Amino acid sequence: MFLQDFTEEAIKLSKDGFTYNNRTIPFAIKAFICDAPAKALITFCKSHTGFFACTKCMQKGKYIKARVCYPKIDYCERTDENFRNRMQPEHHTGASILEIIPSINMVKSFPLDYMHLICLGVVKKLINIWLSRPISHRLSKTNVQHISSYLIEIRSCIPSDFVRKTRSLDDVARWKATECRLFLLYCGPIVLKNILSSEKYLHFISLHIAIRILINANLYTKYLEYAHSLLKYFVKQFKVIYGTEYISHNVHELIHVVDNCRVFGPLDLYSAFPFENYMQYLKRLIRTSHDPLAQLVNRIHESQNILITKPSKEIKLQMVQEHHVGPLPTEHFSAQFKKLIINNISFSTHFGDNCCYLKDKSIVLIENFAIKDNKYYFIGKKFINVTSFISEPFQSSMLDIFLVHVLGELSMSLIEDIANKMIILPHTNNTYVVLPLLHTLC
Repeated sequence: MFLQDFTEEAIKLSKDGFTYNNRTIPFAIKAFICDAPAKALITFCKSHTGFFACTKCMQKGKYIKARVCYPKIDYCERTDENFRNRMQPEHHTGASILEIIPSINMVKSFPLDYMHLICLGVVKKLINIWLSRPISHRLSKTNVQHISSYLIEIRSCIPSDFVRKTRSLDDVARWKATECRLFLLYCGPIVLKNILSSEKYLHFISLHIAIRILINANLYTKYLEYAHSLLKYFVKQFKVIYGTEYISHNVHELIHVVDNCRVFGPLDLYSAFPFENYMQYLKRLIRTSHDPLAQLVNRIHESQNILITKPSKEIKLQMVQEHHVGPLPTEHFSAQFKKLIINNISFSTHFGDNCCYLKDKSIVLIENFAIKDNKYYFIGKKFINVTSFISEPFQSSMLDIFLVHVLGELSMSLIEDIANKMIILPHTNNTYVVLPLLHTLC
């Protein structure tokens, strides 16, 4: 039976714990991270294309214009109890063996994964509507070309933190989840501002702001309920703007995302991104097509047997790529560098990796790193004109998103004054939009 070996081992571990070095460690399964088809497979529930597919509520879908949609915002919550009691038998295709594992909640233990649900689901759905269907929402060829040109133009502005850079809309069918995330959280609000109607732009921005809040641990604690209201607004307006038939399973489940966050925390704590990244690592371990599983076991076993000498103290700050060409505000510096690594975050003098947000709320473009009297400094220019980029539905300055232009004089600051790394993207008329990188709080 599928998952039988896993289930038997999970039951044993749940009962006895895991013993290592004469110490017993308690064991419990926190969550299963799955996309919708995988979740339906292992829980024996209807697939995401069915009428009773939602794993979080008991709403019945409607068939409109050859699509199954979920137009209602109000719902009856699905719980572990009513799941096990089959209160909505149409939701089930059988009995899952996972139900016998202690401590598993058959609803809450299967959170919605934002990589598949939002990045690959909702974001791609919106873009496909704008590109192809229906004609009333299709962007003009000129606007599509403008968006694509902008995405190609800003490739050099994307920080080194991003493995994938922006690609043209011609390649949108091949966009990976990281590219959809980059568009939603960083590039989309800028390039779409003068392309979409004000109604559609406000709609997109509501999703942008909600997901930014739910990813950032600091914003999450302050604005969780606001993010929930934005997601409900987004789903309601999707029906108004694009039509009821487009309230798909993915769009509908946005109203349940915050409920998952209340259980598991910010979205990145339970997304599929780290698992997908590890899959890439596993792929690189396979040299030939012969016996791939044996190769994986051998390579992992070899890596575990390598003696790694860890430094006695972790290096949290490092300057590299020494040079002697400035610029410097004074001459009394012992060394200059092009790159700074602090807490595994890289800053450099190259555009794309040289924008930072300071604790005094200044925004700086870094031009040099230097050491003076055994203290670490960065040298750069602060933006003089700083305003909120978006005013509706929320002042973007509350999320540290700004429209900036005009640089001041060269100045220096201590490295410890840096609060966050920023991404800086061109806007219009020599202005730029700066946004915090969500994973780089210093």
